[in-house]
Amino acid sequence: MSGPSSREIFARLWRGRVHPSGFEPRKLYLGRVDLADHGSPITDHVMAVHMPAPNTYTGEDVVEISCHGSQPLLAKLVDACVAAGARTAGPGEFTRRAFLAGKMDLAQAEAVCDLISAEGERGARIAAEQLQGRLSREIRLIADATAGLRARVEAAIDFPDEEIDGETGLAEAITNTLKSCARLAFTFENGRMMRDGVRVAIAGRPNAGKSSVLNRIVGFDRALVHHAPGTTRDVVEERASIDGLVFSFLDTAGLRTAAGEVESLGIEKSKAAIASADLTLVVFDGSRRFSGEDREALKLALGKKALYVVNKSDLPQNFDIEELEAEPVRTSALTGDGFGELAKRLAWEAIGAASPSGGAVVVSARHKSLLDAAGRALEGALAELAERRPVELVAQRLRAAHEALNEITGEAATEELLDRIFSKFCIGK
Repeated sequence: MSGPSSREIFARLWRGRVHPSGFEPRKLYLGRVDLADHGSPITDHVMAVHMPAPNTYTGEDVVEISCHGSQPLLAKLVDACVAAGARTAGPGEFTRRAFLAGKMDLAQAEAVCDLISAEGERGARIAAEQLQGRLSREIRLIADATAGLRARVEAAIDFPDEEIDGETGLAEAITNTLKSCARLAFTFENGRMMRDGVRVAIAGRPNAGKSSVLNRIVGFDRALVHHAPGTTRDVVEERASIDGLVFSFLDTAGLRTAAGEVESLGIEKSKAAIASADLTLVVFDGSRRFSGEDREALKLALGKKALYVVNKSDLPQNFDIEELEAEPVRTSALTGDGFGELAKRLAWEAIGAASPSGGAVVVSARHKSLLDAAGRALEGALAELAERRPVELVAQRLRAAHEALNEITGEAATEELLDRIFSKFCIGK
């Protein structure tokens, strides 16, 4: 429980040698609580601790109760607290109170949700770095630079006869700030994949071994495998964690001239999956020569991130590797050969050498949108300068950039924005 009445409300439930009003801060006390159950109380022995404001997560008085982990007991304890005068927390309300108390900025608060929901190691690491303030520090550096530019330009408004560019190098300073903004925004695509996962479409001609490759990657028989071509008629999806990244693999129908209406629908779904994927895994049959169907698979992956796999390395090889633009990975879904190398290449082709240790990474579409807005405003300021427009217009552009950057960390957060952000949190986090 968090709030000024937490200890008073808890005292109505507590049965122990020491009354909650006499609890020493941050010291655990053993006692019991009586929880009503259809008129017959259930008694549970619990541990409780009082943590006084302001040195708590929320900045308020907090009481934490540790009871036995039975779901019915937990539910009854919550009901008892509500009956004693508390109310259930809303989504993310503890973190929202921490933000309002100045314990963290808005970017850090959003990282709490990302850390809780992270499925891969890299996503969790980025969220933890953001929670510690890595992204906020870089945003503030750019915001402070923009504020300095604003100050220079707005000061010049009072002295209209003086030059604001020329020797002062204002245009160069704005350009440097714009580059910093763009560099951070550029990390978004990799950041999104590290947080949300990488969608990988497995494409290729019928019987190239696409389903067998999927099964070997995920470690079990997820997709039906048969020697007859056209076995896969729909997109089959399965997830796997590789090198700290979560991958969603989409096994697609073999690309060829359809033998019927059902297969034709499956091939159309395959093309849509390839178009929307972050990475295309193009699988070729190493025992057969390069064909028109192989060329069709290459065309669909053109202009996208792609990784080539020459499968069936356990058979005599007839495939023309010269037809490929990049070095493929040779695998055998039957023996497992090459799949260690494939795992390394998957992570590399998806995000390259991107790593949280290399600097702040943007994972939120909200942050990316605001960085883009700041960038456009800075570009506008440069254009106003180049065209010798009134200095007030330059100041207006810089003000817009500064406000966009401040919205990332929440300096100018509205109730509507906070409601939208914290509605994504789990109850009470």
